[in-house]
Amino acid sequence: MPLQVVPHQPTDTSPMNQRTYRAIGYTALVAALNRWQQRPIAELVAWVDLPAESSLVTVDGEEVLVDIAVRWLDAKRSALLIQGFAHGSSHLHIERVKEQLVLPLRRAEP
Repeated sequence: MPLQVVPHQPTDTSPMNQRTYRAIGYTALVAALNRWQQRPIAELVAWVDLPAESSLVTVDGEEVLVDIAVRWLDAKRSALLIQGFAHGSSHLHIERVKEQLVLPLRRAEP
């Protein structure tokens, strides 16, 4: 009996499903960046150039790994760059979302 070729019917890998996973990652990332932005400046400066802080969060039943790192924006140290990455499993691949914000440092005028 010859083998019959049956077309593979993948589960939901439509662009809508991929967008859904990206939206979940972005939601977790924006929430984390907002929390970091509210921290005291002295605490943020203490995090400059340290390894990223990682946390596992659940959004709409999906686990997302969120990494946040703090760097100086420039050599003048006039602002902090808070960078965030969200990593989560999508169907058959890993989704990664990146976002950052710049937090200017106010200097006391003489």
